[in-house]
Amino acid sequence: VFTSVAMDVLAKWTNTSYASFLDDCIPFMHPTVEFLAENKLPLMVNVFPYIVSEKSDDIAASSSYHATNSFCTAVDAFYWAMKKICYPDVPVVVSSNDWPSAGGEPDVATTGNAL
Repeated sequence: VFTSVAMDVLAKWTNTSYASFLDDCIPFMHPTVEFLAENKLPLMVNVFPYIVSEKSDDIAASSSYHATNSFCTAVDAFYWAMKKICYPDVPVVVSSNDWPSAGGEPDVATTGNAL
């Protein structure tokens, strides 16, 4: 059994150590992550670095995994969020990744930012 979640389940953070699941998402994320932990399965995440760029004021600050870019920061944020619901050892597997050529507020999803 695998499940994949989008970055939208994470609350806004200023650095990854503050990352957490949205309050509205905890009722389904907690039992999902608990099931994954009990069965030694990974949480699969759809990582969209432009969302991190939109939400983060300080991309790699205070990262336990020494994130140096928005992709690593996004993955790190999931580890922090799971740690906060008492499941720090569930591995994260990236199931989807992309960078659109336009969009977002502010417009950070540009080809220039993707390079």
